[in-house]
Amino acid sequence: MWGVDLHQGCFMAADVGDLHAVARREQDSTTLLKVVRCSCGWHGSSFKPGSEQYAEAFAEWEDVHVSRFPTPPGRLILRRDAGGLRHFLDGNAVHAGEFLELRLPKGVWVLIRYEWNWQSELPHGVMLLGGPAEEANCPSLLPDVVFQIPGNAELRWPERRRS
Repeated sequence: MWGVDLHQGCFMAADVGDLHAVARREQDSTTLLKVVRCSCGWHGSSFKPGSEQYAEAFAEWEDVHVSRFPTPPGRLILRRDAGGLRHFLDGNAVHAGEFLELRLPKGVWVLIRYEWNWQSELPHGVMLLGGPAEEANCPSLLPDVVFQIPGNAELRWPERRRS
């Protein structure tokens, strides 16, 4: 899912016979078409999974629906730019491998590396863990944890980038 609090978009297969009639079965297969839907109930056009229409369906959700709503600070928002789909944080494009800070409970911020492969809906965070390699000054040997960054996670740019 992506978007803002009350307007989380996702790609879903719609049920055949759905009153909104946004997807139907192919005559020669059992593959359902997909549709972009918003948590508020809005839905866009249907498209065939794996087709070029993925970007068009997302653009419809962004241009026709969610662009009307303000972007909350500290959230990753999936948008388009000249390079295609990418996440933005506080109006700035986030690129794979960039470092962000993730807010944990009690106002604790930890440094994570942002990763997104365009294959999954949610981006991933990579957080380094401590260990003997840290004392040996070998940061490349530190273990790490990889996790999906939920759409409602609070993020910020590291201090050096904010100033």
